[in-house]
Amino acid sequence: MIVFTDDEGRIKDVGATSDKSLKEVYINDEENPFTNWTIAKICCYRVEVNEDGYVIMMTPYVDTRIIEHIDQLGKENSKNTADIDYLAMMVDVDIPS
Repeated sequence: MIVFTDDEGRIKDVGATSDKSLKEVYINDEENPFTNWTIAKICCYRVEVNEDGYVIMMTPYVDTRIIEHIDQLGKENSKNTADIDYLAMMVDVDIPS
């Protein structure tokens, strides 16, 4: 997994980003604590990763009382995006990214 962090190690994007100020950080999938998490939930955390890609520290930087709400919104957004993509495919419409 590739995440993009700011100068304080806060994850700001996952997979790809257009923000050139962020640092690309590789996380080894073998012991990735973020496996099966939504991007919204991953982006609530600060992370430190060693040179082998193993997470050596992770801590939320968002109030932990709202992380599950953010995660739920991320799941709903992913489902809605998937539904829209499927519908667009069925009616043969191109939706710009």
